[in-house]
Order: sequence, then C-alpha cells, then structure tokens
Amino acid sequence: MKKNITLILIVIAFLIVGGVGFYLFENGKLPGFKSTEQVEPKINLEDKSNILNKDNFSLEMPDGWVEVANPQSALLTAVDTKEIITDTNAQKINFRSYFSVIPDTLGEQSKDSFYQTVKDSLNEAISDISFTHEGKAVVDNKDNYFLEAEFNQQEIDFKILLSINIGEKDVWIMSFNTLKSSWDNYKDVFYNTAKSLKVKQI
Repeated sequence: MKKNITLILIVIAFLIVGGVGFYLFENGKLPGFKSTEQVEPKINLEDKSNILNKDNFSLEMPDGWVEVANPQSALLTAVDTKEIITDTNAQKINFRSYFSVIPDTLGEQSKDSFYQTVKDSLNEAISDISFTHEGKAVVDNKDNYFLEAEFNQQEIDFKILLSINIGEKDVWIMSFNTLKSSWDNYKDVFYNTAKSLKVKQI
C-alpha cells in the first residue's frame, strides 16, 4: 500500500514540480512544440460525446483536451491544448493544466484510512500544502473522495483536485492540476470529468 501511494505521489510531484509541459516538450508530445504527435482518443460517435475508452475505464474528455504520453505509473494523462499561460514562471517550465488517472488497490485499509493516508503522504511530500476543500460523493456506484489543495513551487501557485474513487478492492485516483489563478476556469471541468469516470468490470 505504501509503495502504491508513493507512486501516486511521484506522478503528482513530478508533473507539477517538474512541469508537465517540460516533460511533454522534451519528449516531443506537447501540441505546438517539438511534435504534434498525439494519442488519438477513441470517441463514441453514437452518442456524440467525447467518451474516451481505455482498457479498464472510460471517462468524458473535456473539449479541447488531448491524451498525451504517460509518465511514471499513470494510465492516462491529458492536457488542455487551448490554454494560454500568462504566468511567466509557469511559462519557463512550459506548464499546462492537465489531469492523470492512476490506479491503486485498497489492500487491508478501510476507505477512510486510505484517504487519510493520501492526505498524510501529501503533507509529507509538499511541506507548504494547504487543503482548502474536502467532499464526498457517489461516482460509478462507489464512494468517491474529493480533495482540493494549494501550494507554491518554483514561485508558482498551483491548485490541485484529487478525486479518489474507492471500490471493494480497487482504487482510481484522478489528479487534476492547474495554476491557482486558473482554478475558477477549470473547477467545473475537473469535477465533471471526475464524475464521468466509469470503471470496467474485467
């Protein structure tokens, strides 16, 4: 369990602190930079919605967002191709608002205990993190924990939303990341995308 949560935090910290744009830029996967090569989303044409189907899950992809190369243990990473970054420090690391989908397992922990472990691990990993809002809902007929947080890295104010969907054994974490100044523009997009998650029974 500790190992899996550590992998989740590596993804979050790597993409935010290292800059998802920098990672994608260096690997030629960021639209408008070294290469325009992207992973084509599988769109369900019958209902004309942007449903992205993966092997183990599906979700509704926000308009203008595209799937890109996945770092670390994420199964999906997507960025907003329409975003215009005006923050000079964010521009330096080629930051783009993004979200990732990361799988985990519940193990021997209770759902509340797992959620608390994620919070404790974030506190340990990011010293100045501030949890600004917590909530709980039912998503895909499972308990879903929402956690909003803010912190500053490299003189950039970030805001994240973690959506933690917990079943009987499996856990699906969605990490949504943007600039604090852009939060109002992305809040509804992030929550709606999180609530569209459907895990496939394999």
